[in-house]
Amino acid sequence: MGDKYYAFWEKRAKRKKTGQNVGNLEDQPDLYIAKIEHEKNVIGEFLSLVKCKDTILDLGAGEGYWTRQLSEFGKKIVAVDFSESMLDIAANNLRNISATLQLIQCPVEQFTSKEKFDLVYISGLLIYLNDNKLINLLENLDTYTIAGAHLLLRDGTGIHGRYEINSKYSEALNENYSALYRSREEYIRILDEYGFEHVEDQDMFPDGHPLNKFEETKLRVYLFRKKGNIV
Repeated sequence: MGDKYYAFWEKRAKRKKTGQNVGNLEDQPDLYIAKIEHEKNVIGEFLSLVKCKDTILDLGAGEGYWTRQLSEFGKKIVAVDFSESMLDIAANNLRNISATLQLIQCPVEQFTSKEKFDLVYISGLLIYLNDNKLINLLENLDTYTIAGAHLLLRDGTGIHGRYEINSKYSEALNENYSALYRSREEYIRILDEYGFEHVEDQDMFPDGHPLNKFEETKLRVYLFRKKGNIV
């Protein structure tokens, strides 16, 4: 899945170039505007549950859309993405943010840091990682987060269990698309196994919302807290 994933996002970044709506896969203008406004409100509500977020890590930051939103809450933001083209766009998009910013090109599952983060944000990323890469990410995650740190996850979720798309042509994207959607139960179980307890979660969009387009998957938001005694 890795090579297909890289090729998909590199091609999309180079085609879009402007940095607007690169990482967001909703290309219909009216739905795109409704989507970003609704999502910003939901993510903001989840961020209000996190007390300490001075140092924030944005894994799979893409063109930096969510990095900008997160910069309103933290003092330092580290944004990681494997795509050079995406980070080139992000560097331009994030020139005037108030928080200290560091951009790092690296596969997210290989990222390591001596710095400890209060909050890790992952958006639309885990569906592109196979199980081995997800485990690598979670093992590393433990090394650069403090006890009590929060993980905020915004990702596609299989409604009836795991659901995988393998190089299927999408008319909406005009591209072949691959992704692995894990179930809500699997996300909660595997994060618990790697030291993060479930705090809260919800569907991004309520039942009947026009952005719930698929029978097999939904976009969901999850908040996890790292286990352990806070020093």
